Amino acid sequence: VLFKPSKLHLVLVVLLAISTIGFAAWRSISIHGLEDEVAATRTQARDAMTVQAGELLQLTAIPLAWAIRAGVVAGDLRDIDTYMDKLVQEKYVKRIVFVDGAGTIVSSTNTKLKDQPAATVLPGVDMKATTPRVDRAGDDLRIVVPVMSYERQVGTLVLDYSVGRSIETKLAP
Repeated sequence: VLFKPSKLHLVLVVLLAISTIGFAAWRSISIHGLEDEVAATRTQARDAMTVQAGELLQLTAIPLAWAIRAGVVAGDLRDIDTYMDKLVQEKYVKRIVFVDGAGTIVSSTNTKLKDQPAATVLPGVDMKATTPRVDRAGDDLRIVVPVMSYERQVGTLVLDYSVGRSIETKLAP
């Protein structure tokens, strides 16, 4: 009697199959929803970290601009070159450049750039801006800080930072 197929057995097998398929579909939809939510959260976190990194880098670059100003006034950028070389050794700092008022690179962490015109090395960077700013350059941040004397702008500090790589190492996969 137990091995003879009946309508009850058939109904139970069909219900079990439908519930298994339904559970698998629900699970798949739930997982995709969670993956989308995690991706959106990662994007929000990445954007927030980029903004925060830019603000902190700008705060870091302003005292460097003051130190450069002191070096320009004294006519000696050796200490500035040393400080820039130390700063570029930080993990995600890519390059630091100081451009004089005439538009020539006078100090750089890449010595090949010295005495080059800034317009060719840093195309599109406004060297006459009077306020510090943070620009996006692909996955990088470019911090541009005017170096001011008491009466005029004596140059521009440009710091390139690889924020994309920095953030990805801090966000869990």
